Amino acid sequence: MKRANVPTSVEMRGTIENSFIGDYRIISVMKASPLGRVMMAIYFRNFWFRTCVLKEAIILDMSLASRTRRERLSWQFELHKRLAGELPVASPIGMFESEDAAYLVLDYVKGEILQDAIDRVFIEHSFSALSKERRSCIISWLLEIVQIIEKMHALGYIHRDISASNFIVSKSGQLYLLDMEMAFDFAGQGRSRPLFQGSTPGYSSPQQLRGSRPIVQDDIYAIGALILNGLAHMHPRTANLKDRGKLIALLQKSIGHAEIVKLIVECLDPTPSRRPELSNIKQALSSFKFLV
Repeated sequence: MKRANVPTSVEMRGTIENSFIGDYRIISVMKASPLGRVMMAIYFRNFWFRTCVLKEAIILDMSLASRTRRERLSWQFELHKRLAGELPVASPIGMFESEDAAYLVLDYVKGEILQDAIDRVFIEHSFSALSKERRSCIISWLLEIVQIIEKMHALGYIHRDISASNFIVSKSGQLYLLDMEMAFDFAGQGRSRPLFQGSTPGYSSPQQLRGSRPIVQDDIYAIGALILNGLAHMHPRTANLKDRGKLIALLQKSIGHAEIVKLIVECLDPTPSRRPELSNIKQALSSFKFLV
């Protein structure tokens, strides 16, 4: 990991656009938090340039929190190197540190965050009121995600952070995975096998919320929450998932297909062993797409 001799990110925070961090000229801040930013940048080398994304982790000291942020970024870099070519992920370019931050550099994937795409497709209509083309589009996205996660499991990884905000629909229509730092290598294929704790409200299983050892059924739960979001346009964070009867009634009214409603409820079952297999989810969505 090379070390760049640049102004600290804290010093640059007020006027970041058009500033340089290492060899990267910052174009815009895509996302910001006190722990770091995600920035669009251009990499310059002689007369050649490349659009990329810089993911920043603030490491002001050697505290456990700072070390964990650096390790999360390093693990994500390792995952992108391992899985690029196997899964639709942005190609890794590199990783470096400035005086107070670590940076992961990835290829820029131009597109739309899946949650924004879902919101745009619905335009305040229920799923059953959407046109056949729009319904088919949403189901296709969900099917593609199931296939991506199915392959990820086959490669020995649990994603652990599936949500509509962690996929991007590229200009070509292909879905790409974002933010894989929570992923767990359950097959132990690499030298490092970290387990970072965390959760996404509404998408994380009860077991993940308790900090239990990751299991593939955690991803099944999150996929159920994603299908709930995609077909009922109901954010799982605000949905009452504990009242099974009320949830079924709401889903039936919104989606109008008993088998898909049953699938969603089974995916969101608090007991992992009662959640369906990915192959069953894929089959149910494929049949539903044919019907709509």
